[in-house]
Amino acid sequence: RMGRALVRTLSDLPETERWVLIADDAIEARPEALQEIRRTLREAGLGEAVEIRWTPWTAEQGPPSGWDLALIRADRESTELRNFEALIAQGRVGLIDEQRISKYIYRLYLQRDETPTP
Repeated sequence: RMGRALVRTLSDLPETERWVLIADDAIEARPEALQEIRRTLREAGLGEAVEIRWTPWTAEQGPPSGWDLALIRADRESTELRNFEALIAQGRVGLIDEQRISKYIYRLYLQRDETPTP
């Protein structure tokens, strides 16, 4: 489902050479979530358009620079949502989809007002 939401979103955006999707806690908790996204992108012909990176970051640092999409965990066991609260409040990211997988809550965000990363 999250992969299909990403395909719809990317189809509505101007074409770019490559999008960078970062994830940390999501990969550690349920790597199959990203596998499903990757499979759905390939089926839609967008497999080469999105580079998925495992990008560890801490609550103090927040997410690193150089990303267009972020898959974060928004459940109580993860601090990633705290990292995104300022970006959300500033309108710098838009929610693409939210999904519960087992005990985890995943949110996929698109960074706004940024040129996609080459």
